[in-house]
Amino acid sequence: MIVAFVNLMLSWKALRRRSRYALVYFFGITLLGISVQYFYIGIKSELFCEALALMGVMLSVENEDDRIDAETGVYNRNALKMDVARALATKKCLDIICMKISNIDAISRLTGVSNSEDIICEVSSFLKTVVSRQCIYHVNSNTIIMIFRYDSNKKAEKDILRIAEKINERFENDWLVGGMAIKLEPVIMLSSVPSGIRSLDEVLYMAECPIPKDMDGTVLKDEALGFLIRRSGVEKAISKGLSEGAFEVYYQPTYSMDGLKLHGAEALIRLHDKELGDIYPDEFIPIAEQTGYIDEIDDFVLRQVCAFIKSGEPMKMGMDCINVNLSVLQCMSDGFVQKILNIVNRYDIPRSFINFEITESVSANDYELLSDVIKKLKENGFQFSMDDYGTGYSNMHSLFTLDFDIVKIDKSILWDSELSERGQIILESCVHMLKQMKRKILVEGVETKAHIEKLKQLGVDYLQGYYFSKPITKNELLAYCKAR
Repeated sequence: MIVAFVNLMLSWKALRRRSRYALVYFFGITLLGISVQYFYIGIKSELFCEALALMGVMLSVENEDDRIDAETGVYNRNALKMDVARALATKKCLDIICMKISNIDAISRLTGVSNSEDIICEVSSFLKTVVSRQCIYHVNSNTIIMIFRYDSNKKAEKDILRIAEKINERFENDWLVGGMAIKLEPVIMLSSVPSGIRSLDEVLYMAECPIPKDMDGTVLKDEALGFLIRRSGVEKAISKGLSEGAFEVYYQPTYSMDGLKLHGAEALIRLHDKELGDIYPDEFIPIAEQTGYIDEIDDFVLRQVCAFIKSGEPMKMGMDCINVNLSVLQCMSDGFVQKILNIVNRYDIPRSFINFEITESVSANDYELLSDVIKKLKENGFQFSMDDYGTGYSNMHSLFTLDFDIVKIDKSILWDSELSERGQIILESCVHMLKQMKRKILVEGVETKAHIEKLKQLGVDYLQGYYFSKPITKNELLAYCKAR
């Protein structure tokens, strides 16, 4: 009893509350039976109380079926959480292999497979031939984690890297799913508890974190997992930045080709973090969209722009509008139009002074909804631009379907026109087509006088780029415009 009690205390933190109650009940009932029989030898209560106590423990024992993922036959997410939490509490060591299939959603659409579970089932069946089923956990739609346990004082002889490379080799060949041969792109990450990972949250973060596209088909460990640390830091910086006012709106002027007069400015967000320094939108915006912070960020930018317009300074400088970037995810949310109107109405400013820019691609199913949002906002006096035309962020369908006032040609189109005749033809064709569609044209990335002359010959309407100014703060913008 003493040895059992000592072991119970050593494992106390690793037990669920239900298990703790069950074991306290077991010890209490058993000690009662022993005590009664000790003092009253004629009453044979010890075995009877032990039977009652064990029955209570058995009723509370974890049902293995609750830990099994019904589709794949391996452990589920809850089992992973319990097992990792138990290992951390008892200071046991784990090696972890986290495997994410980065293109599973795209494959599901292309093959017509109704969901990703068919693909995961095929992958799980293969993994069972490589490692024990008890090591495998199906965490989410595209992620499987394998954990390998060993004592802290003597590591079992498991070559985790060899296992990971064997798994990665299998993905070099096609998989047969739904009668179709498909190519899956895995990212395999290796870590350990507690030397690499020190909490359950970090394990789950590894499972949930999106992987950079250039890491497909690789095995990552040690320093290669630095992007996880960076992404976690950026997430915390976003959350802290919203609560502590670490975001700041910068402005990059735009100019009219007619006399190179100031036309407006594009509002751009920056995040100043005490630990990470300045963080730029191309890094934190995708993370904000994935974590749900994008609405707060976009609302913050719109309020700052409205306050700037309300001050009257943009009008004094001769501006016609200020461009505000919108995420398509935000546009698709319920009540979006009314929310925009509520924010702008508080400042009592001319709505035509705000030019919203759509910066993300949309699927074909979203055009009708997005077109309706743009139509309603334009009816209320706002303007709309298509941003980054000519890159992967835009497509011809959106150009023809959505009612944009201005189309912004991406800087890469302008820069490529200097490198080859083909690039020049693409630039000329883009401008010619947009002019025929009677759309105003703004070209980004203007950096030289030669750029201006070239675009002037093509009949472009507006210019933006470092030739005029990089993105600057509001106060710097005011000083810049006064100095010109």
